[in-house]
Amino acid sequence: MVVYLLLDNAEQSVLDLKEFVQTEKTLQQMTYMDSFPFPYYIVLRDIEALPRTLGDVLRQWFELMQSSRD
Repeated sequence: MVVYLLLDNAEQSVLDLKEFVQTEKTLQQMTYMDSFPFPYYIVLRDIEALPRTLGDVLRQWFELMQSSRD
């Protein structure tokens, strides 16, 4: 399992980034995270929360692996 870790800045957040997507005849504005290419990601603003966050990710991964065995 690969988890993409985004270290975010509260002043200019990746959650606020916009992009334009061209459809057949129009342009649509979307947030960048709506089309983010990785299915598993974490947006982390507080670097001090990194150890706890990584621990949570590992715990969830172990729970997924255990439930897939059953």
